[in-house]
Amino acid sequence: YDMDIKQWTREFAYSPGIVPDEILWAYSAADADCERRVYGELRDQLTRHTTSGWWLLHEVAMPLQRALAYSVSQGVPIDTEHMDSLRAQIIDKIEEVESVLQTILARMGVVTPKNFGSHVQLRTLLFETPKNGIGIPLRLSQDVFTNQPVKMNILTFSRLLRRDDVSARQKRVLSLLIDIKHARQLRDSFVGRDESQGWAQFIQQDKRIRPYYHIPGTSTGRLSASSPNVQQLPRPPVMRNLVRAPSGCVLIDADYSQVEARITAYASRCSAYLNDFQSCEECGYFESSDDLDAHLRQYGHRLKDIHTAVATRIMGLT
Repeated sequence: YDMDIKQWTREFAYSPGIVPDEILWAYSAADADCERRVYGELRDQLTRHTTSGWWLLHEVAMPLQRALAYSVSQGVPIDTEHMDSLRAQIIDKIEEVESVLQTILARMGVVTPKNFGSHVQLRTLLFETPKNGIGIPLRLSQDVFTNQPVKMNILTFSRLLRRDDVSARQKRVLSLLIDIKHARQLRDSFVGRDESQGWAQFIQQDKRIRPYYHIPGTSTGRLSASSPNVQQLPRPPVMRNLVRAPSGCVLIDADYSQVEARITAYASRCSAYLNDFQSCEECGYFESSDDLDAHLRQYGHRLKDIHTAVATRIMGLT
């Protein structure tokens, strides 16, 4: 590799636009040569140790890479007008809820935090005695498993809401804090305070974003994305509509349908896994695909859920 490219590197990522062509081409050529040599060794390893390894590479891994490369090339179309409108609504919502919370705290005689995003100030608000806080029992501020202070996030607030030893007024404060946290997450992660933050900072002149995909990007071997993370867009349509097909086009939803677990069973040829994927959830009936389909239709039963099957099998083995 041409190490000269390191001088253009910022935090292990770089923009090709700022790297001189002669350095970029030398780096790319070395990268391609390395992959070519690794490919030969990979081919030998795959064919030597398993009969299905070569099939997995060409029929699963490589088609996914080609699809993702095409996706990056074409870009993800963003409805910028909807993003601008959504940004204004979310910012207004944050200001509105914070104003309501400030009024409630004033009536309770509690000092309002200067920053509702500060974990220290939120901890003081929740667990301190009156004047500085709303007086939620101090013992609830510690995690019972780790004995560490609980995190000031939506999950913690939701757990406190379900407790009987938290008063109605305290629960009202917690509900408003959840609204604030949720709205701030949408603002910071997606729409931003302005066009220099969130997804807006990655929108190019053609109103598309081109994220980086990582295969495998997680410890479990699943796909991940960054700059921005396009896989974590919230489900509500008002957020999903940030991605909108251009006029005359449509969006297509395609899914590998829990392919990791299925391929683990197929590649390993493990009869236990294969039986799990071809059995009835209700009664454990196992047969060929046609017979199993007939059984499910006749009795109204369901095919065993893949995630449940694998989790059960792994727990049993360990």
